[in-house]
Amino acid sequence: PGDQEKCGADLDWNYTGYCTDVCCDSTTEETCYDENWNAVSCAAIADGGCECPGDQEKCGADLDHGYPGYCTDGVCCDWQTEETCYDENGIEDSCAAIAD
Repeated sequence: PGDQEKCGADLDWNYTGYCTDVCCDSTTEETCYDENWNAVSCAAIADGGCECPGDQEKCGADLDHGYPGYCTDGVCCDWQTEETCYDENGIEDSCAAIAD
C-alpha cells in the first residue's frame, strides 16, 4: 500500500514476501532507523553500516563477519584487549587493558 515495497519474497518456498517502507538485503545491508524506530534507509555493512545519531560512536564492529557494530553514548572498549570500567553509579567510564 502507498509507497511501500514488497520485501523478502522466496518463491522456492511459495512465500510472496511482505510490504514495508524500506527493504534492505539482510546479508549485505543494515536497516537504518529514525529517532522513532521507523526504518528509513539501508546502509552497506561493508562500508560500516548506518551512521550513529548525534554524538554517539560506532562500537564493536566486525565487518569481516558482517557485523557493523552498535551505537553508544558510553565508552567503546576493544573487547579483545580491554575491559570496560564503570563509575560508582554503574555508568561506563573508561577502558583498561586486560592484564595477562
